[in-house]
Formats: sequence, structure tokens, C-alpha cells
Amino acid sequence: MRLKLEANTKPLDGLYVMLERFPELAAEAGEETARQLTPELLARLQVQPPERTENSPPIQWTSERQRRAYFATDGFGAGIPYKRTGGLAAAWRVITERTAAGFRVVVENPNKAARFVYGSLAQNVAAASRFQQQFHKITGWLTASPIVNEWMDLYRDMYRVNLGKKIVGLGVTVRRRAITPRLPRRR
Repeated sequence: MRLKLEANTKPLDGLYVMLERFPELAAEAGEETARQLTPELLARLQVQPPERTENSPPIQWTSERQRRAYFATDGFGAGIPYKRTGGLAAAWRVITERTAAGFRVVVENPNKAARFVYGSLAQNVAAASRFQQQFHKITGWLTASPIVNEWMDLYRDMYRVNLGKKIVGLGVTVRRRAITPRLPRRR
């Protein structure tokens, strides 16, 4: 008597290749997704409200202390009256990084004034807008958090599509098949 059991590992070959190359594929898909979506994000974040004029309503300071500090420091070092340079809006950037764990995408504005003008990038919009100064809200500066959150959701969706294309490009086919166990017949 003899029992023979064979395992066909051929279907697993493609899976092995995919697992071996997955970190590289994940990073490539992440970078590709960022290249596709970054221009739109930056265009939305770099929108600036019209500049203040002599006819603009007076600034509504958050506090008297803030107003005094502004004038005591010559406009927090930027001069009075402040002349917009466009540097704050232009400072937005999207950075892609390959890491030991795979891949990271970072949206940032390193300008020191950014959180006071745009708010923070906290996912919770109420938490993000607490840093944004009232007079910036009133004059039309957007809160960046909702825009970045929406972009990140779109990024995740497109990343999945791009990663899926790269996996399919390896020739790996993932199939789901329902297996119904056969029950022994009752006698």
C-alpha cells in the first residue's frame, strides 16, 4: 500500500516574486500617485485671498496682547504695513520618502507663520482651525486641513489602483475560489 501526496507550487511562484518585490512596488506606486495628484493639491493650497486695501475693514485681533506684540515687533519681524510676498503660499510642498518600512508621503508648509494663517494639519478640522488667527479667517485665508484630508483620501484610493496595476504587471493573478467541502454520505 502506498499513499502519494503532491503539492503543485507553480501558482505560488508569482506570489513569491510579488512578495519579494513588494516594498519596491509600494514605493514606486506611492511616488507615481504623488506625481499624479500633487499639482492639484498645491494649486488648491496656494490660493490667496485678495490683499487688504485702505478700504478693508480693520483687523480683528484675537486679543489686545496680540495687537501690542504685532506693533512692538515691527509686524512680527515682517514690517508694518505687511507686504505680501507670496512666500507663504509657495512654501507648500509634498515630499515622498522611501523608508525601511516602505513608503511615506508628507504634506507640509515649513513657513513659521503657516499654522497661524492656515491652521494646523490635524485631521479634526476643529482642532486644526484653533491655531488659525481670527483675522486670517475673516480676510479669506482657507483652513488647509479639510483640503489635505480630502487629498489624502483621494491619494489612498489612487495608490491602491496604482499598486494593483504594478502587481498585475508582475503576472501575479490572485483568484478567489469558494471551496465547498464535501460531506460524507450518510448510510
